[in-house]
Amino acid sequence: MARSGGGQGLVSRAGRADTATGRQALSKPIIVAAAIEIIAERGVEGLSMRHLSERLGVALGATYKHVPDKHTLLRLVAEVLYARIEPADDVVDEFEQAKSVMLQVHEVLAAHPGMAEYIAQHVPEFSSVNVAKLITGPLCAGGLSPAEANRITLALVLLNGGHMLMRMPVELQQEAADAFEDGVDLIVRGARARVGQRSAWTGRFSPPEPRGSASAADP
Repeated sequence: MARSGGGQGLVSRAGRADTATGRQALSKPIIVAAAIEIIAERGVEGLSMRHLSERLGVALGATYKHVPDKHTLLRLVAEVLYARIEPADDVVDEFEQAKSVMLQVHEVLAAHPGMAEYIAQHVPEFSSVNVAKLITGPLCAGGLSPAEANRITLALVLLNGGHMLMRMPVELQQEAADAFEDGVDLIVRGARARVGQRSAWTGRFSPPEPRGSASAADP
């Protein structure tokens, strides 16, 4: 399943300034890990290059040497979050696999407030072919055409985006989360039913075997 936690402690393990042994070299992965921690704690709006530098214990200019601006930083954050999404190994079929991936996407973004909104505003730059393939691949393996799989995936993405962008009152948040999962389930069930109906239709109108035809195994 997805590793959707905020990454607490990543910076201290990866390279926060150590007064006993001196600073470890600042690097892009260390910066991104710190940014993920801040987003998990304070959301995208609470992330600034200055606050990030303070968290790392480095000068602001040192951070800018590795990451030129917040937009680039958030692209790097998205790449790391996308990498946490992986196929499940405990599902019953390809359609449940696609559903599992979509729920992981939702879980990862929900744990990092503001990322879904920012991604929605910059779709061309922030889209992930690899994550999309984790959904379209199983759908195609389940019997959908590539075009159908792409449309189903888009429907799931739009459902996820709509839910993530809604600012629900606290008392309605759990109900909204349940409704989102029901929506994913309905879309996936519809995709499975489409394949089943097509298979039934094909079987119903398949031409019968010619009478008296010899099989390859007959002498």
